[in-house]
Amino acid sequence: VLRLIEIGEIVWSVMKFRLSGACVVVVAAIMIYGVARPKGSPDLSQLQIDRAQERQLVLRNGFAIRNASLTHRVTQDEIPFVAGPEQLPQTLAATLPPIEGFWISTDSTNGIAAVAILRSDADSFVEVWGACQPTDCHWPPRPLRVVEPSTELGQAGQLKATLDGPVERSAIFRHDGQALLVEVAARYRDDSGRKDNHITERFTRPFAPTSNAGLPTLPPVGSVVRDKYQREFGERVPIPAIFNDERSVDCSRNGHLTTTAYIRRPGNRSTLLEMYLSHDGTVVTAKRVSTVITPAGTFKTLVVIVRYGATVSADGIELFEKAQKQINEDHAAFARGRGYAAPLVVFENTNIVVPREAIGDPRRLTDVRAAAASRGVSPTGYQLVIAIDPDPAHFAGGLSTPPNGDVYVGNFGHWTSELAQPEWTAMARVAYHHEVAHQWGWDHDWSPSCGETKLGFEPFMAAPVLLGWEDIDGDGLPEIVDDTPYGVRR
Repeated sequence: VLRLIEIGEIVWSVMKFRLSGACVVVVAAIMIYGVARPKGSPDLSQLQIDRAQERQLVLRNGFAIRNASLTHRVTQDEIPFVAGPEQLPQTLAATLPPIEGFWISTDSTNGIAAVAILRSDADSFVEVWGACQPTDCHWPPRPLRVVEPSTELGQAGQLKATLDGPVERSAIFRHDGQALLVEVAARYRDDSGRKDNHITERFTRPFAPTSNAGLPTLPPVGSVVRDKYQREFGERVPIPAIFNDERSVDCSRNGHLTTTAYIRRPGNRSTLLEMYLSHDGTVVTAKRVSTVITPAGTFKTLVVIVRYGATVSADGIELFEKAQKQINEDHAAFARGRGYAAPLVVFENTNIVVPREAIGDPRRLTDVRAAAASRGVSPTGYQLVIAIDPDPAHFAGGLSTPPNGDVYVGNFGHWTSELAQPEWTAMARVAYHHEVAHQWGWDHDWSPSCGETKLGFEPFMAAPVLLGWEDIDGDGLPEIVDDTPYGVRR
């Protein structure tokens, strides 16, 4: 009744001031709207639509409504608006679109390693990581638009993104049950001679989507880092692994917070998420996605020692085997110190000595593998192949080509005489603790240092927490062998 009285007063005011016929039409429209609008329905000119509701409007209509304005529009057939939270089915209003989040390829040999579909205010965008070595190739974030809306409640339909440049790519993303299908058409304009191609790949969510409800309480920095995973990768990591030691700086006194998350895949592979942030966690300075060897298990390792008369004595291989035993003891001691039942890492070594003249180029790992095969030892079946090359005439450091398992260690000590036990131990530590760690995804900048700064995790090169070797979610298992790592749900 009060509503009708208010409308009557409006009409009386219009008549009193003798408004034009056009104004009367407007007033009549207001009257009709006021009477016909269902009780309790929102006034879109005043309604503030939150992000969850707005997300559903985008998926149903192809564009978002924020305060009764269109912020993003794509060309498509008209679809009835869905307006007002009380007019949304509860299951739709409360459920995030399943297409959003971090997705990994179901086949580690595919051309695309991972996809993140993210939201920023009213817009959706996608980031793609191509399968490259040693780290996956990052395609710049691109906006997504709806090209075919879904007829299913809560589904996103088909989304499209395009990437321009020397290689033009057009990608379609669509949900298929619990999987994400990605179709990519590539057109090469980079004079590489590559033929245009079209691929379709399938992706899966590594963990079950989680909401804010029930997340563990973390210190302020941990909570900020957790939010950054959601923002940067579309993946919620409830209890992130963090290394944040302010003593860890390079020679220019620059340091940062490092966080990693391993997502284990079939075989001995993992998808590794990495971020560098300011020490308070508020600023992301770098992020990366890589396909790496999982840093856990028994590693069948073939070692080819290149023999030089000046540096490799008759008992050289025995001295190196003692050094290898110490490497395994380092991992066993770490496990005992943490109360683990067994070491997380064990190297099962097969060692052969090859004369220098029997190998083409020790720095070329294909030549190393061929030399081993010529000695009757096939590299097939070994996860790691290590070349130890104490060349007295050519000094070199180390090389690791992840994730194919090839490692090279040169004469970094500039040795010109027979190596004794300390030198063989140094060679073994560089091979296993340094170069193999690169196969696991370790980067020098995880924990930068200058000179001989000790950070407390020696003899390892990286903080064990970043390799998943610590139990940070309190379930009794280190994260790298935990089926629910970092407190997530499968």
